[in-house]
Amino acid sequence: MEARLRMHLAATLAGLAFSNGGIGLTHSLGHALGKVFGIHHGYAVGVFIPYIIKFYSEVSDKYLELAEELGLDMHDYSSALGHLIGTFTTFFKEVGAPLTLKELGISEEALKSKLDVLAEYAFEDPCTLFSPRPISTEEIKQL
Repeated sequence: MEARLRMHLAATLAGLAFSNGGIGLTHSLGHALGKVFGIHHGYAVGVFIPYIIKFYSEVSDKYLELAEELGLDMHDYSSALGHLIGTFTTFFKEVGAPLTLKELGISEEALKSKLDVLAEYAFEDPCTLFSPRPISTEEIKQL
């Protein structure tokens, strides 16, 4: 029960933060994946986090701030970013969260057959408006 209470509190605080700045492409992509393949929201969003960190890093230094706050190696931008992505990946592994679409049960064939509709859903999702870096449906397909 204590764990549920803490998770509820964390979700509430995250929701408050979202209302101040939007949630961006991880949610756009997660919403599309959930809609097309029926994937749990948290997993659908989480699987995209490493890719979106890299995508956003070209226009925002917020991830450097996060890496620094986490006490990660700040030798240079590239290594700091790599360590940050590695930290997320390690965390996901530790809690048993999927890291790939394959681990979510989505085959390459299924993805290819739905890629256009996934990209369109993600592009049209209101969360995309909060992306600090503009994106096209073709770029979404590459992610």
